[in-house]
Amino acid sequence: MNKILLFGGSGQLGKEIINSRLFDDIYSPKKEICDFKNKKSIDKLLNEYKPTHIINCAALARRKICEELPEEAISINIIGTSNLVQSILNFSKYNKKPRLLHISTDAVYKCDKGNYKEEDPTIPICNYGWTKLAAECSIRLLDDFIILRTRFFNPSNIPFDDAAEDIFTSSIPIKKLVEYISKLLFNKYIGVLNVGEKGKSDFENYKLFKPDLKRSNIRKIKKESNLPFCNNYSLSTKKFNHLILDNLN
Repeated sequence: MNKILLFGGSGQLGKEIINSRLFDDIYSPKKEICDFKNKKSIDKLLNEYKPTHIINCAALARRKICEELPEEAISINIIGTSNLVQSILNFSKYNKKPRLLHISTDAVYKCDKGNYKEEDPTIPICNYGWTKLAAECSIRLLDDFIILRTRFFNPSNIPFDDAAEDIFTSSIPIKKLVEYISKLLFNKYIGVLNVGEKGKSDFENYKLFKPDLKRSNIRKIKKESNLPFCNNYSLSTKKFNHLILDNLN
C-alpha cells in the first residue's frame, strides 16, 4: 500500500494537492509536528509514518523575501531540503526507500534565450533560483527521485492588474500541474523534468483568464518590483511530452 507524505501542505500548491482528492492515503504534517529546520523532527516523522512516496513543496518562494532575507532562503530552501535528504538516506538503511518528488523552478536557468532543456546550464540570476538549484544538488544523492522544474498559476486568482508582453514563460495552471504530479509520483522516471505549457508571454497567458488585464513590459515590472527579471523563462517540454505525457493520455 502506498503512503504519501507531503511537505509544504500549507502553501498554494500543497493545498491544491490535498484538495484535489487525487492522492489516497496522503498526510501533510503541520510545522509544529515537523520543522524542516529541525532534522530530528523529520527523522521522527519518517520512522513513525513510513512513507512509500514523498512530495516536497516546502520552500520560501517569494522572490522579494529571498532577495531581502537570503539567510532565510538558505535556511528553508537549502538546509531544509538537505535535512530531508539526509533523513531519507538514514531511513532507507532500514526501510524500503521512498520515492521523492521535489518541486523546483524555471528560475534555475539563465532565462535569457528560452526553450531551456533539462541538460542546459543552470545559471540563476536571483537568490530564489540559486537556493532552489542548491536544493536540487542534495536531492541528486538519492536513488529514486524526480525534480520538476516548473512554474504554475491559479487561473481563478490572478492577483495583478497588468502583465508583461515581453516576459515569456511556460507557466501551467495549478490544477493541471497537480494532475501531472499525481501520475509522475508513481512513474519510474528518475532525474530532472521540465513540466509546463507552450511558452507564451505573461500577458497572453493570463489574459485568457482575466479579460480586463492591462498590458505591461519588463522595464515597468523591474522598476516597480526592484527585482531581477529576464525576458524568457520558457521551457522545452519535449522530454516530458515524449517520455511522460504520451503515457498519461
